Amino acid sequence: MGPLTTHLFGFTTTASPEQAWCALTSGAHLHGLELVSDWKPGSTVEARAGGSCHLLRGEVLVADAPHRLCLVFDGTYVTWEVTPGAVRLTIDEIDGDCEEEAAAVWGPVIDALEAGLAAVGRIGQEPAAPQS
Repeated sequence: MGPLTTHLFGFTTTASPEQAWCALTSGAHLHGLELVSDWKPGSTVEARAGGSCHLLRGEVLVADAPHRLCLVFDGTYVTWEVTPGAVRLTIDEIDGDCEEEAAAVWGPVIDALEAGLAAVGRIGQEPAAPQS
């Protein structure tokens, strides 16, 4: 096993943790990436792009709604942490990408989530689907 590389991303938000959880698990604002699972620890999670068949298949390690979601895809650990006022994404990769490559892959995902949650009008409202 090679070295572990960690990449951190995050943003502040006025959306509630429940709204952020809904956006994460529905895939409405993940830059075309849809995560499909029953969100139970040990269950399969599929990452799909553009409604296609699975792009990646992984496992749900932790699903503590609406606070923490940890997934693993082929040596890449993806951890979403949601607190009142903030969303943080930690990517831990075995033999991972350099910072620039990680930012190119995950930056658009976190930017789309941030923009989607910024559009949430009031607490209790689910994030609207992205405009085409």
